[in-house]
Amino acid sequence: MIKKEFGKTDDSLIVVSAVIPCYNVALKMSRCLEAFRNQTYKNIELIFVNDGSTDNTEEMIFQYIPLYVDLGMHVKYIYQENKGLGGAINTGLKEVTGKYLIWPDPDDWIADNSIERKMGLLEENPEYGMITSNAYLYNADDLEHPIGKQIKTDDETVWNPNQFEALIRYNSTFCPGCHMIRVSMMRDVNPHMDIFEGKRGQNFQMLMPMYYKYPRMLLDECLYHYVIYADSMSRGDDTLEKCIIRADGLLEIINETLDRMNMSGQERDKYKSIVQIDDLVDRYLLGIRFGNREYSLKLYEELRSRNHTTDIPLLKRIIVHNQILFDVYPLLKKFRGSIRGMIKG
Repeated sequence: MIKKEFGKTDDSLIVVSAVIPCYNVALKMSRCLEAFRNQTYKNIELIFVNDGSTDNTEEMIFQYIPLYVDLGMHVKYIYQENKGLGGAINTGLKEVTGKYLIWPDPDDWIADNSIERKMGLLEENPEYGMITSNAYLYNADDLEHPIGKQIKTDDETVWNPNQFEALIRYNSTFCPGCHMIRVSMMRDVNPHMDIFEGKRGQNFQMLMPMYYKYPRMLLDECLYHYVIYADSMSRGDDTLEKCIIRADGLLEIINETLDRMNMSGQERDKYKSIVQIDDLVDRYLLGIRFGNREYSLKLYEELRSRNHTTDIPLLKRIIVHNQILFDVYPLLKKFRGSIRGMIKG
């Protein structure tokens, strides 16, 4: 591991730490780098973790370091052998000295007032452990025109300050750049600032311990710009086999994080059971998505042995248990999509 430091923050002001994991993002990170220059609040500690990049990621970062230092920022640059997103964030967490923490992806970017707005609200509301903003969504081929928003605020679940169970059931946003954490409370639930180094990501590990103990504030302002890439970690899962690997990785992350959290064994078992059943249902639906009826039927038997077949939507159960319906379902789904497109057009 190689570590270099440049500049410093003003110790008399609130320091906001930003951990940015970087892996082969030289062609995608310019907007992220510019966004830190443009922040309306500039007492920032930037922690770049180069996770074994083989492109010009290092050169891109070093072009901006003098600019950040001139603005009064403290920059830490770390190079390590590739560990994946979880490993990169875990390395960066050990370097955090700020009162607040963010961890945006380098191929997205934060709004110019993102840090100041979130920090101000957390200062005014000391009972909250973190704040989550909304985000604009973009297709990678058009970064000027958003196609929607990350959080659907008409769902009352998103407004609940207690997000733990919603998160482990995939009903809470874990878009990384939307969040800002109060570091003192993170150190309370994670004294060693150490997370499971899952290859599939870092957000469950960051959010679960916080949501378990502390309330979250939701801010319905788009303070993050999230880019959807065709080759992203989730979008690239275009086969059943890839989706199973992804599901295995996320299940491992959640269970490992539960094992590290300070809770009773009874509660841990309860949450692991919830996660396991949800995982089986999700995999059942994958069989439908990829036309593998045998796989779905196998998952159905597993759910039946646990008395949880009713967790599967009724229509999906009917489709899987009728060979003819299963065979024509892709055509019906395609036809329904075409009708919707005609209506919108």
